[in-house]
Amino acid sequence: MTLHLALTILAAAIVILLCWMLRGAALLPVRLGKKQRLTLHLHTASEVTELEAAVRSLVWLIRDGLPAELIIEDAGLDPDAHRAALLLEKQYTCVTYHAAAEEPVWENVNT
Repeated sequence: MTLHLALTILAAAIVILLCWMLRGAALLPVRLGKKQRLTLHLHTASEVTELEAAVRSLVWLIRDGLPAELIIEDAGLDPDAHRAALLLEKQYTCVTYHAAAEEPVWENVNT
């Protein structure tokens, strides 16, 4: 009886591990070369809660293995969101804040 229970727990652990690995492969399909890195530009004028949710989601992907950095580009953030962006920059080493007064980091050349 104990052997069956132990085997059942082991099988369940293996299934959970396989699901975890598949989740990682599905969320992080990007494979970069040795000297390549992604830069994610979040061009935003959203509210504090939306900004924080977006940044936390992207930072989660970066911490989970996505080789990237995140630049928050201010497109007219209100004062509260501006303060939140500065705090997020201090909180996460992979996040950089780019103020609205500065020259844009990225512009859409297709428009």
